[in-house]
This record gives sequence, structure tokens and C-alpha cells, in this order.
Amino acid sequence: MATSSFTYYPYGPSRALAAVFAVLVGISLGIHIWQNFRYKYWRVMFFMCWGGLIFTSGWVMRSVSSYYPENRNFYIAESILILCGPPVYSAAEYNILGRLMHYLPMHAPLNPSRLIYFFIYLGALVEGLTAAGAARLSTAGEDKDLQRSGGTLVAVGSVLQGVVECIFIGMIAHLHHRCVRANMLTSKVRTVFIMLYGTSSLVLLRSIFRAIEKFSTLNVISTGQCDGVCDAVLRHEWYLYAFEAAPMVLYTYWLNIIHPGRFLPNKTTTYLGFDKEEYEGPGWTDKRSKWETFADPFDLKGAINGQKEHEKFWLLPQQGHPENRGAFGKFRMSVKLRLTIERFGDCSGAEDAVLNKIAYGNTSMIIFTAQERNSLNMSFGAPNDAPPSSGSGDLEILEVTRILENANIPCCIFGIPALKYYNVGRLRVDWEICVPSEMADEVASLLKSGPHNQVYELIQGAPSRFHSIIHLYPRFKLRGVDCSFVILPSNDYHFECQPANIERSYRGLPYPKLAPFAQSLLDSHNLLSLTDLIDGINLTEEWGQQNLDLSGPQDINWAKRKNEEIRRLIPGSDSCWFEHVEKGFDKKETWHDIVSTKERRIGDECPKELYATRFCGGGDEDPRSKFMHLF
Repeated sequence: MATSSFTYYPYGPSRALAAVFAVLVGISLGIHIWQNFRYKYWRVMFFMCWGGLIFTSGWVMRSVSSYYPENRNFYIAESILILCGPPVYSAAEYNILGRLMHYLPMHAPLNPSRLIYFFIYLGALVEGLTAAGAARLSTAGEDKDLQRSGGTLVAVGSVLQGVVECIFIGMIAHLHHRCVRANMLTSKVRTVFIMLYGTSSLVLLRSIFRAIEKFSTLNVISTGQCDGVCDAVLRHEWYLYAFEAAPMVLYTYWLNIIHPGRFLPNKTTTYLGFDKEEYEGPGWTDKRSKWETFADPFDLKGAINGQKEHEKFWLLPQQGHPENRGAFGKFRMSVKLRLTIERFGDCSGAEDAVLNKIAYGNTSMIIFTAQERNSLNMSFGAPNDAPPSSGSGDLEILEVTRILENANIPCCIFGIPALKYYNVGRLRVDWEICVPSEMADEVASLLKSGPHNQVYELIQGAPSRFHSIIHLYPRFKLRGVDCSFVILPSNDYHFECQPANIERSYRGLPYPKLAPFAQSLLDSHNLLSLTDLIDGINLTEEWGQQNLDLSGPQDINWAKRKNEEIRRLIPGSDSCWFEHVEKGFDKKETWHDIVSTKERRIGDECPKELYATRFCGGGDEDPRSKFMHLF
């Protein structure tokens, strides 16, 4: 060991502490390597291993340098390695946030892959400034200019890293906020958010310390004086361990304990649906060229034009077997298939064909082409029930609406029967009659009283639906006839049930006019029915701009009021299946996304050269006149 009194340190460096932290960081590095093999998470967590190797080497070199404080090479090596380790560590959390955005694509403000590059490029700039500054400081000797430039580079690098961490924390908070509003904060997602908040705060604390330290060094170089904060930070080694070593050790062990491989999927194509189930999708697809995504990662151009260039695959039904469908599709598939089986019981013949279509159709919705329209009016009631006089029950329902109208109660056919009126191939179980909310109880009392109770009987509630409490509303059936209907308050559909919003079919049945109907689906964020309506009557983006209010988000206040009512009527965790989305989706953007993807939803059984949508043939006339004899 050298006996020279010369030293590069303004204090006697601790030999034990440097060795202890080298061991601590090294152990964490070994665990990270094992975890990356265990979870196959190298792509996300590689930087923890790279940064851990640099940081461990730094503390090993500091331990060696503490025995040889006069050795310039050892001092340079430990200074550069210790300074450069944390910025590399930070790149790992950038990757984790990117993977979290892939998992929650509907809440990501930009392409998750570009987010990683955005932060890593900034991190590389921080790393370059830090390494260059540390090298200059360590080799400056008595050269004041070199000392000053080196100190400036490190100080700027530390400040920049602090700014980057603040932006990063803001990005985490933004994603967290959107996730909470959408009620998608699962326990795993919450754990990852807490970990990211904690680790980024540790990096920010370390950056603040380094900035103070380097500005203090600049002050010494410029004035030759060191007192107050400068004296405390530069002449006391414990500050280095308290604000550099300890935070980074906590950082790396925190990521050992909350390793993202345990909480986030390995593939970027796996995402969390609004129903909190995991699904496989195509992954984030940006329609722009690569240089455009690099130049404008936030797609500001699309935001200004109101037309984002990425595909919102989580809102679209996925093709193929039900197991491979999107979040909305898979959930609706399982619920509707289960309810259909419960409704039909022992199926055979035509019923089996219907269930086959439901289970293996080209989309996740219960849909049929225009060619199969006649089979949609099939009904399966009680064994002794007679079929409706018109086959579909429209004449029987027309009589119900006349009873209500004679009692001065406005009403119209809504829900699935209304979609069928607009050429949508849906399977109807019940007719749905919409009445003003304040008159719903009056309607039920009217039908239960004489003489109407001789014709209609109150029966068990309708099958459950996602985002609806239709099963809680009064459901009636014609005695001895296979024809049932549900009385629904207009507020359940975000629809004003008044004569100005109603039109008559060829047979006189009241239906909602097209524009108010579409507006109600848009305002209530009923994407499944809205998509069907657009495809059923081949609506265009221009039609929406001319006939609908596309400004702002859907009616969040309505969703909140409905959710409060749902939680009151259905206590406990089960209420979440019936609640509405409270997140604010831009209506113009939603309309554009659905209208612009009509062709994608056309299945293989409908040649695209013959079909404009999955329900409309090319050049089809208005279905309200084409199929008027059915309604």
C-alpha cells in the first residue's frame, strides 16, 4: 500500500463502505441476471444488468482506490463508473413504462415503442454528458478550464436527468390517472405503478444530489471558496453514500422484489381489456412512416386534425376463433353465447346453425349477413306457446305500443330490435320498448292491471348484458304466445323518448330516428351497437359530421349517475360487469375510428367486391325501404 500523503479525495475514503456497496450491488446484479432468464425478460430488463455491471465495477474500483487514493487511474475509473451507472439503470424503468403502455394501449398517449426511444435517447445524452464531464474532471489536474468544463458537463447532465425523471413521473401519473378513470387498475397494474413512482423518485433524489455536488464544485473552481452547502457536500463522504449509493441500491433491489416479469406479459401484443381480462391483439400499429413517428412521437399532427394515425385495435372485434378475439369481443362472446344456450336449451336443426354462427362467426358480435336475415326472426319460447301471428311478433308489439300511446305515453322500439330495423344482423330474444324514465313505473302498472293483464303476464327478467341492467326491468310476455318484451326507461339508453325523435316503420311501429339513435349510442359509449349501426346502414364520416354532435367526450356525468344507480341496485363486486365506462373518449375520434374500419370488419363469407360493409351490399338501398315488409 502506498505511503504517499497525496490524495485525490478531500476526505479519507471509507474502504469498508465501498466494499459493502460493491457486494450489495453485485448480489442484486446476480439476481437480475437469474430473473431475466427465469421470466425471459431480457428485452425489458437488460439495462438493469448492464447498469448493474457498471455500478458494481464502480464501487469495486472505489474500494481499490480507497487503498491507493493517490492513483489517478483508479480515481478516474471509479468516478466515471459510479456516475454512469444510474443513468443506465434509468433506461430499465423507461422500458418498463413502455411495456406497461403496451399492456394498456388504450391509455397510452403515444406509441409505446417510440416512448422507449424518446427516453433512451435523452438518457444517452445524459450518459454522454456525464461520462465526458467525469473524464474531464478526473484528468484536469490543475487545469482550471478543464475542471470548469468538466464540472459544467456533469452538472448539466445531472440537471437534465432530473428533468427527464420529472417528465417520466408525469407520464406515469398521466397513464395512472387514465387507468383509474377507466376502472382498470388491477392489483398487478397498481403494483407496477407504485414501483415506478418509487424508483423514479429515487433516481430524482440522486440527480438532485449530483446537481448540488457539481454546482458546488463549479463554485469552488470559480471562486476558490467552499463553505455552507459546498463544504458539507464535497468534504463529507457520507453524503455520497446517503444520496448516491443508498438510493441506487434501493432502486435495484426494488426491481428485484417487484420484477416486471411477474406482473406484465412477456409479449407486447398482450393487452388488458376494459373488463380487466388479458387478450391477444396485433400490437400497436402506427400507420405513419418510421421517420414520422420519430419526428412526432406524440402524433401531434393527428391530434390537431382529430384523426390519430394509430389503429385502436382494442375497440375492434378480432377475427378468428373466439379465443383470439379482442377484449370487447371475447367478453361479449362468452356472455352472449352462454345466455343464448340458456335461452334455447336443447338446440337442434336451425338452432344449432344459429349457435354455430355465434361461436365461429367472423366477428365477436352475434351478426349475420343480409342473406341470412330471414332466419333471424326465429324464436324459441315455451313448448306450448303458439308462434306470433306475423312470425316475428311485430304486430303483437305494435298493439302494445298503441296501448301506451292511447295512454299518452310516448314509446319506441329500441336496442337490438331497433338495430335490426337499421339492417343489423342481430339475434333478438326480446323486443325492447323504450319509454320516458319518469313513466316506466306507470307503464308496468298499466300492463299488470285489467284488462291488459288478461293478455300480458309479467315474467322473469331478461338475460343479463354487459354495461346494462336490462335484467332488472319489467319483462312481459303474451299469454300463450312466444313473444316477450322489456320495458326500459329512456335514460338507460341516453335517449329522449319524445315524438320529435321517433319515426314510423312501414307497419306503423315506432322506431328512433337515425340521428338521435346514433347520438345516443355515441354519448353512452355503446361501441358494439354503434359499430353495428354504422355497418348496418353504411354511415360515413361526413354523415356524422353533418348530423351528430361530435364535440368533446361522451357524457361522463351520465355514466357516473348510471354507475351510482347500478352499484345501489347490485351491491358488491358484481356491479362492475354492468357499469359504464367513465373515461372520456373523444366522440369525433371514436366516430372516425369505427367508420374508417368498416371494410376490415367484412368477413370471408362476404366478398368485399360485393359488400360495402358486413351487412350492406355495394349500392344497397336504404334498408328501411328494402325490408319494409319485415317491420
